[in-house]
Order: sequence, then structure tokens, then C-alpha cells
Amino acid sequence: MSDLAAFIEGLRETPPSCIRECNALPAELPEPWDDNPRSVWRIRCKCGCDIGKLLGHSLADYNAGYEGPLSLISPLAFHCDECNAVTEMLDTDIHGYHADIYICEGLPGASAKIRGNGDRQSFPCPNCEHDVFSIVLGFVFWNADELADEFDDRWEDLFNVFLCYTTCCHCGELSTPTDFGKL
Repeated sequence: MSDLAAFIEGLRETPPSCIRECNALPAELPEPWDDNPRSVWRIRCKCGCDIGKLLGHSLADYNAGYEGPLSLISPLAFHCDECNAVTEMLDTDIHGYHADIYICEGLPGASAKIRGNGDRQSFPCPNCEHDVFSIVLGFVFWNADELADEFDDRWEDLFNVFLCYTTCCHCGELSTPTDFGKL
């Protein structure tokens, strides 16, 4: 196995720090994505339950020009359906490639363009309005060959794209409640 292949395999096997508290399990994406290296994780509470609510902030509340379907912005969390624990999953001010670079370089301010604050809402299924899901997260890495050389100790945190897929526990609808592009 080449050094780059071993590095990419390490990306697949190591969850980013933002979801380490989630007791996440390796998974597969429910839909095709591009050919970039990625890691994929099924979110699970520390109690072992893998269904719950996705909590976040509505993009429309922070961007008056947004007119699409409900799309959540960070910070995102998982609310366990079994024990009611809330586990943080992603805060774009501190997670992802650009946020990590800001922090490492000691740059002032935050890297996120839009970020929610205050009470979060649960994402409802676009098909049936129920709000309990199984959740799969994907972390996509661009230019993995460059990451391998520059950031040996925290490469799994330098993801460029965050994918979130929810499968409704009531009707089985698969949805994508977030749209984080270049992180």
C-alpha cells in the first residue's frame, strides 16, 4: 500500500474530532458522491441509541434572501430519542478546513460566514413532518496528498465538505437538511 493510500485509509477509519463524542460507527453514504477521499459515520448516542433529532438553526432566519426548503446551519447537534442527551456534532466556527486553519494560525474572528446562535430547532421530515431520524454524516477531503504532508497530527479535522443525510424513522424518507459547501 502506498503512503497516500494508507493516509486515505486512515481518513476513513478516524472520525473527525467534532463527532468523537457521538459514539459514531463507520457507515456508507446513502447516495453517490464524488471520488474525493471521505469518511462516513452513523451517529449514535453514548447510550447506544442511533435515532434522534437533528438540531440546528434555520438558514432563512439568518439570510433574508434564502427562499428554499428548510436548511439548517451550525451549530448542529444530535438529540437522542432514548435518553434525551444532546451531543454537539458540528460548529462551522471551529470545525472544518478553514476553521482549523484560522485556529492554528491564531487569526482573529470566526471563519463561518453564517452561524446560528440561541435555541435550536429540530429538523422535520420534508415528507411527513416527524422529526426522529437515523443520521449519517460524511466528511469529504480535497487535496488529500497535500494534507498528508502538512498536517500529520490532525488531518481528519481538515474536511472541506460536510454531508448530512437523515432517514426518517416514521416514513423512511431520505433527506439532506444541510448544505455546507467549502468549509
